[in-house]
Amino acid sequence: MAALPNRKQATTQAACTRVLAAKSVDEIYLMETPSWMFTEEKAKATFTKFSKRLRGIEKEMVERNKGLNVPYTVLLPSHMPAGIS
Repeated sequence: MAALPNRKQATTQAACTRVLAAKSVDEIYLMETPSWMFTEEKAKATFTKFSKRLRGIEKEMVERNKGLNVPYTVLLPSHMPAGIS
């Protein structure tokens, strides 16, 4: 029992976890980033190249997950927010 946190520590940790795990209703994910966020041609081209690489990475991850009983989806690009606040 000495290794367990006290009630205050456990409550604080649970509250922090809840806040950090909450998703915003208007959250934008990496694979869904709207084109209006990039106005310069060089930025658009760079983001297009980045998105293409992300799609390839996700496709590879999905293929690897096919043989698993519990697929690993935590780091799938389509599940990652485009930014943090």
